[in-house]
Amino acid sequence: MDQSRSVLGTKIRIVHRFRSLRRRLKVDPAVGLVQAYLRLNSFFTVTEYPVVWQGKSEVRTLTDIDVLALRLPDAQHWVGSGSQQGKALDCDPILNVDPPSIQMIIGEVKEGKARLNPGATSQRVIESVIRRFGCCDENPAKVARAVMEKGSADTRLGSHPCRIHIVVFGGRGTHDSRGFQLIELSHVVQHVIECARRHSEVMRASPIKDDALGLMALLVKLDVRI
Repeated sequence: MDQSRSVLGTKIRIVHRFRSLRRRLKVDPAVGLVQAYLRLNSFFTVTEYPVVWQGKSEVRTLTDIDVLALRLPDAQHWVGSGSQQGKALDCDPILNVDPPSIQMIIGEVKEGKARLNPGATSQRVIESVIRRFGCCDENPAKVARAVMEKGSADTRLGSHPCRIHIVVFGGRGTHDSRGFQLIELSHVVQHVIECARRHSEVMRASPIKDDALGLMALLVKLDVRI
């Protein structure tokens, strides 16, 4: 009886946490999950970023970018002094991060079939994002065309190399990638949970403000297997 109550209590806590997550998140839960994943890989993130076009007689929103992520050079390198020591999280190899480079991800998130939103990958939208975030010193229009045609482009920002690429985060099944990088959401979940499990002591001692990461940390704490 006590064990049944314990299991029921665990389920209720998870359900309440998930419902709270639904209410509090202003972004889609899948987008929130991808955001937590990218943050664990040392990216700064912006979600549901609107791209607005202004003409002579009208202003309209072209699209919302699900997630934009920027990673600074050597983001996980600890600068020590004296007796101070630090630890950094290992970066997921699937992201192909080049530590000395600036990395910019234009992310599309789909819970079902991984597919690109045509509005989010148009020449005008990609160029606007590159210009807004200042990720290249070269011709932004030329870089945007390269990103559209190949899925990524290598450029420079000051003395640093910079890579801009499109990543589609989606569910299992047939993918319409057009050559862009695909990362399954199931992989994202497993990476976040594994990170929370590997660093469980730190997670327990830290006030986690990221709702998606907090939920994954709770599952690890309650030893719930997915």
